[in-house]
Amino acid sequence: MKLRTLCENDASGMLEWMHDSAVNQYFRAPFAQMTIENALSFIQGGRMLLPVIMPSAMTRMSIREPSA
Repeated sequence: MKLRTLCENDASGMLEWMHDSAVNQYFRAPFAQMTIENALSFIQGGRMLLPVIMPSAMTRMSIREPSA
């Protein structure tokens, strides 16, 4: 598995799982309410969207690249 830094092109894919109730039912954060602007802000800032819920989680996120 290869990891890479998130880029702006990943925002729509992030929203796909954020708005999937089967996925986000396990998270405390209200991901279903996130917008494309929230996802882009997260990617650009490399920090949590909801610092009130998880104030200590301030790290850059990575995803894996598709298999060749």
